[in-house]
Amino acid sequence: MLKRIVAIAARDLKSGMRDFMVVYIIIAPILLAYVLSLFVPSAGAATLQFAVDKKLGNDIVDYLSQLGNVEVMKDADSIKNRVMQSDDVVGITKDGTKYEIILEGNETENTDIVTKQILMHFEGAGSELPVEIKFSDIGWRISPLAQYGAITLVIMTTVLGGMMISFGIVEEKQSGTIGAVYASPVGRIEFVTGKSILGFIIPIAQSIAVMMIFRFTDVNFAMLLLVILCSSLIGILIGFVIGVIANDQISAVSSMKMTFLPAAASVIGAILLPSRWLPVLYWSPFYWTFAAINDLILKRETWANTLTYCGAILLLTLFAFLLFKKRIKTGLA
Repeated sequence: MLKRIVAIAARDLKSGMRDFMVVYIIIAPILLAYVLSLFVPSAGAATLQFAVDKKLGNDIVDYLSQLGNVEVMKDADSIKNRVMQSDDVVGITKDGTKYEIILEGNETENTDIVTKQILMHFEGAGSELPVEIKFSDIGWRISPLAQYGAITLVIMTTVLGGMMISFGIVEEKQSGTIGAVYASPVGRIEFVTGKSILGFIIPIAQSIAVMMIFRFTDVNFAMLLLVILCSSLIGILIGFVIGVIANDQISAVSSMKMTFLPAAASVIGAILLPSRWLPVLYWSPFYWTFAAINDLILKRETWANTLTYCGAILLLTLFAFLLFKKRIKTGLA
């Protein structure tokens, strides 16, 4: 039984690799993640960065850490070398009793003035700090581009996994082999399971790659795997529904595009809507996937919350399956 299931999945993968669209489905999320990751450093470019001489002591280092990123350097030469690098870094050392600000010369406008006022405020000579201190994301600074980009692409992988399944079913229908399957030793459950394997493997591999590219390497991967497995079920269901409805690959692609609408609406709504309006998204399994992965990235996940999110995904998927069960069964006959 297992051998026949693996054979079906292997045949789908081998057949799909001859199709450019399937190859695109496999590599697109990874390429998009890589392109977006190139812009992540610039998303945090407005953060103040200081290179501080270690002889200044811990008090000023702790103070500046509230305002930006601080690197402690061993001497003035090390500070100058750091300032000369490509990013905007302000060097701070002391010449006798006076602070010395070291700049490359191409920094953001008024960097020297802001730094001078910060130092004056630290020494008690300034009246007002020229920087607003604001904490968010439970104290962990993270680029919204990386955060929401990663979540969106992970959700995208679950839908694309279903698209691969729909292409495989359409090909079986066009070649006339789908009817012959049930005359072979392969049973219906084996056929469906074999077709579904890629709908799990592809999203899992792509999601891990996306998280790695965005450098979310310290998330709880056990929880991530559980969320992806549950979320992949809705993609697999969509793949079977579109596969039995569509007559060719073009119509399958057109139908699959429609599934991106609720996925996109769920992501945009989860980001923009105030918390009191979030219940309007509870009908969407994509919203629960968003919530689960968002908690993982922000380090506020618990097994209780993760299991709750996965339970909601499974219940909504089961409801959708019951709606389309008869249509899928008829289409595969």
